[in-house]
Amino acid sequence: MAYPAYNARYYTGAAQAVNLDQKLVAGATIIYTTTLSGMGWDHLVQTQTLFTIVVDNGLATEEKILCSDLSTTGNSITVWQATDGSGMTGRGYDGTSNIEHAVSSSAVGLVFPIFSAIEAQEANNAVVAISQIAPNTGTSVTPANVSPTASSAGSSKYAAAYDHAHKLDSTTLNNLLGRAYISVTRNTTWSISGASGTGTALTWNSVQFAGQGITSGALDTSTGYITVPIAGIWRVSGAVQFQNGNGNSGILLQTVSGATRTTVASGSLVPDASANKGSVVSTLLSLTAGQVVCAALVSTGGTPATAYSYDATRHYLTLEFVSVA
Repeated sequence: MAYPAYNARYYTGAAQAVNLDQKLVAGATIIYTTTLSGMGWDHLVQTQTLFTIVVDNGLATEEKILCSDLSTTGNSITVWQATDGSGMTGRGYDGTSNIEHAVSSSAVGLVFPIFSAIEAQEANNAVVAISQIAPNTGTSVTPANVSPTASSAGSSKYAAAYDHAHKLDSTTLNNLLGRAYISVTRNTTWSISGASGTGTALTWNSVQFAGQGITSGALDTSTGYITVPIAGIWRVSGAVQFQNGNGNSGILLQTVSGATRTTVASGSLVPDASANKGSVVSTLLSLTAGQVVCAALVSTGGTPATAYSYDATRHYLTLEFVSVA
């Protein structure tokens, strides 16, 4: 185990030097001194806060010791000890040797708190790191936009500068905060018949509403497909009304990959799909950015239904952003 690093330390500027009251043998973890009370050491009595002392300062037997507690009534100082079972202590700290010290008879005290070279180096390392960020004088790097769907967190060995910022691009921000949405319909007469299997894609050609990061450009009017601008959970809803037909018909919601349409949700199949009957469906889908969705008319058995003449209240496909995945 190593010595504690970059942790809280306690200091006092008014402590007077004291003498050893008993011989301090090598390895001892309790240091007995002459009177500590009234000598300015009281300020160091802080639970779980470390401080450094020096014994025999300036002599060949000088030793710095990392300490964890003291008693001004018992005139004793407790040496820091590792708690991992390694037996490591604060004796011989700061590159000095863990040796024996005799009781001092000098009128000049030889034990007092000190600022160690280890602490000075840690402080200097912190200054070097901060100097790169406080005035923002380090390497200039444009922060990348935030991805709300990132699979892993970023990391850095330095703290960020005070003016450092990661921005959300406007599309992402609008989608997250403004609940992006788009609703499409048909504004011209169509003659489209349902089919079995994956049905016949409904060719929407008009955007009723779009906003908060989605534009009318998301709809391909030649296919009726909508491209999702951002990954996340989307509420997808669709409706279609039938004009005629005597089979079972309904609406399908599908994702599109190349020429393949895959059904992800379906409205109830309506028997005898004649005029004034219709099918609706709504579901939540986890979609990736750039993924394509569409709706289709499916008919099974009998004469396939055809979609009613254009009417935005009868036919629509709507996407609404709900949350990040």
